[in-house]
Amino acid sequence: MRYWRVLFRNLATWLSAEMAYREDFLAAVLTALITTAGRVFALWGMFTAGVDFGGWRFEEALLVVGAAVVLMGAFAGLVEPNLSAFSRRVFQGTLDFVFLKPLDTQFLIMFERVSLWGLPDLVAGTWLIVAAAQRLGLSLAAVLALLGGLGCAALLFYLLAFGAALVAVRSMYVSNLLHFLAAFLQAAQYPATAYGRGFRWIFTFFVPVYWMTQVPVEVVLGRVSGALFLALGFWLALALAASRLALRLAMRSYTSASS
Repeated sequence: MRYWRVLFRNLATWLSAEMAYREDFLAAVLTALITTAGRVFALWGMFTAGVDFGGWRFEEALLVVGAAVVLMGAFAGLVEPNLSAFSRRVFQGTLDFVFLKPLDTQFLIMFERVSLWGLPDLVAGTWLIVAAAQRLGLSLAAVLALLGGLGCAALLFYLLAFGAALVAVRSMYVSNLLHFLAAFLQAAQYPATAYGRGFRWIFTFFVPVYWMTQVPVEVVLGRVSGALFLALGFWLALALAASRLALRLAMRSYTSASS
């Protein structure tokens, strides 16, 4: 309960701060609408141009696009602000303030802030999923299962990004690493069958965005076995263990401001 209280207090504090910039939020909403519409038109253009999606229908591919947009919203709303703040703490040598708090260090680093700028993408992606699901005749339970799988996928992506941000202990260019991961996430907004074999291998094993955007959709559509959700859970557990180990190793090289 103590962790939940700290989490909600942090979120409420930063949401109140974000509400001071309402014009910027309206601009973010407009940008999200235009960008989402562009993704849908681009997908439709590829289908009308005869691009081979390996048997995927337009509505099914639209589910993958919606899943990717949801994860992009999670990245903009939670991942980027927290890891950028972590990088600044390392640069300023003020990470000691986090170490002194009587809670888990990784929890405090990962869930210190939240940004409203990711909310428009979350809503737009969810709307795409619901609209495509209605046209495909999917049940509400299937939609909820898909959104639950995307929640696990968002946490997996966050843990991968957190591991990349630990490089901030030795390098200050964490923003480049975050842009690198975000670019992979954007590339995974279409079914993997639209890419060559080499790209599919990269999306599956090197940066496993395939497991984040397409696997939950394929499970809901019945294309693959639901046991792949267990594989997603394996990736999640592996990423969590690796991130905690990487944090311990990185903190050995950390130099505080007082030092």
